[in-house]
Parts: sequence; C-alpha cells; structure tokens
Amino acid sequence: MVEQHRPHVLNVLRDHVPQGPREQAPHVSKDYVPKTRNLEALKKNLESPREGETDEEPLELTVQRRTHQGPEAWLNDHADFERVLLGGESAGANIAHNLAIVARDPEFRLNVLLLGIALVHPYFWGSEPIGSEALNPDGKAVVDRLWPFLCPANQDNNDPRVNPVSTDGPSLVGLGCRRVLVCVAEKDVLRDRRWRYYELWGQVGGWA
Repeated sequence: MVEQHRPHVLNVLRDHVPQGPREQAPHVSKDYVPKTRNLEALKKNLESPREGETDEEPLELTVQRRTHQGPEAWLNDHADFERVLLGGESAGANIAHNLAIVARDPEFRLNVLLLGIALVHPYFWGSEPIGSEALNPDGKAVVDRLWPFLCPANQDNNDPRVNPVSTDGPSLVGLGCRRVLVCVAEKDVLRDRRWRYYELWGQVGGWA
C-alpha cells in the first residue's frame, strides 16, 4: 500500500487541540517486493492530468473560515485562523513548502500569512551534488533516479517542487510564513539539501 503524503493543516486553537487515536502501521516484511501491477497503477496515477499539482484546497478552506463563516461550527467558535501552521513529512514536507509559496502568490489570490511551516525530513534534491553528496555515489545514484520515476513529465532533479532553492523556482522571499522548522537527520543522504534550505531561509530574513 502506498501512503499518500499530504500536508497537515494545523490550526492553533484558543482552547485546546483534541488528540485522536493513532492507527498502528501494518507490519511489512523486509523481503516484500511490490507487485508489478501495483507499480504500474501508481505510475499511471502519477501521469494523470493533475500530476505534480499542488492541492490548494486546505488553504482555500482556511480563507473561507477566517471570517468564521465556515461549515463547521466548532471550528468557527474555537479556531484562530490567524495562527495556521502547515506541516508535512518527506514528500508531505515538500507539499507544505509549496503551499506556503502559493499562500502569498498574488496569482492565487489567497493572501494567507501562515504562522509557520514544519518540514520533517523533506525530500529536497538537485541535479548537481553539494556538500557530502559526492562522497556517497551509491546513495546519490539511488536518489537521482527517484524524481524522474515519480514525475516522468519533468525528470529534472532541479524541478522547484523537489529543489526549492533552484534558480528556476520562486525565491524563498515569497514564502508565506513567519517561521520555518526544518528537521535534518545527520546521516541522511538528503541532509545537505535541508541544511542549505535552512541557510537560505535565514539569509532572506526568515526565522528558523
């Protein structure tokens, strides 16, 4: 089963945030090999007309609810929509970053200023090696093949959706939030990308 990485929209409530039960992850054997038809179905879905698009629905709903006119009375009464956080893990962190860019982009007319975003081990990569990446050619080779498989329509690892500091992408100055939390694992092959993101965010005046 392929997990969909979607960002979590966190509303900082005036009173409390309810905690629901967590589902236990299913056990997967280390010898498990995905069935070919499952991979083919996944690739077909990724090549659909909505491939790679950022789903702005969570932000659009936030805009509607900011005036406390949303469909959920409980959120209208208790949520503070001036204190909205986005968070995601791995590919979900990429989505959170891209939504934060969209939040302040005048083209989308959302005009949302997020309190912050939390990027937990984001899947950031690029075409040219940086930092210690050249010292791990095997690891780099594996990651180099991943984005072209996930996005056949644009196989460049400098695609801004996977390389947010690419010269081809929007500047971090346009990030629609005040604060950014970036989680970096010291032995992760992607660590230098995450650290670079953190450094550039600090250079443009962000709080991290």
